[in-house]
Amino acid sequence: MKTISYVNMQSGGMMNFNNNGWLGVKYLALLLIGLSLLLIVEIGTAATVPLVLPQTDEAPQAPPARPKKAKKAKETSAGAGTRAATAPVTYENKFRPFSYSIPPGWTLVKGDPTGYAADFGSGGIEFKKDGSRCYFSISWNQYPQCSRKELMEQKFEKAVKEKNSGHHMAVKDRDVEEYLAVKRRNQGGEEGIIGCETIAIDWTGTFCIKWECTDGENYFYRFSTRCYEKNCNAHRAEMQRIIDSIRFK
Repeated sequence: MKTISYVNMQSGGMMNFNNNGWLGVKYLALLLIGLSLLLIVEIGTAATVPLVLPQTDEAPQAPPARPKKAKKAKETSAGAGTRAATAPVTYENKFRPFSYSIPPGWTLVKGDPTGYAADFGSGGIEFKKDGSRCYFSISWNQYPQCSRKELMEQKFEKAVKEKNSGHHMAVKDRDVEEYLAVKRRNQGGEEGIIGCETIAIDWTGTFCIKWECTDGENYFYRFSTRCYEKNCNAHRAEMQRIIDSIRFK
């Protein structure tokens, strides 16, 4: 058998390997190389295989729908802005003892028709005739320190004086109206409702039929129908019927 000798430089000795020994080392090296290649192939294959999720019989669930924001309802008082009635409607007020009737074709545009209506001009009840510029409004307030009889007498005398003077609205005075008709309108005697009803044209040219009155508790009421149109005669009879319909208990 042929022997190859190598010098061991560290130990100063000799190392001997025969041919069979070298063959074993070669085979071991080839085996390690093959295992390394096989491992590389396995890693590459695993990286390219798509991920398969487990299958179920249930359909996939869609994400919950985002709730839609509800539209805010228009804020109105007890039906304000609702459609006009097709027949006459009588309302009884819940706070003061009176009632009134509204003909068909009039729409509530402000307030509660049976509710509170204090503070003139701001907290009242108001209707509008559809397709026109005619309005009916209600308001009241209390004046505990006033003499209701003196107050209404002053209003009546002023209206009569203006009517008899034949004053014309060429001079636009906010405190002066052109009165076409003036009358006392009471209900229930001296201890009941006392008031004054007028038909006039105010300083803006607005035609108005108005009943102003007081009760035994010194509440002062103003019931007013107004028309801002030049041809008010077409609505005058209906405006008068509304004023005539007002009754106190």
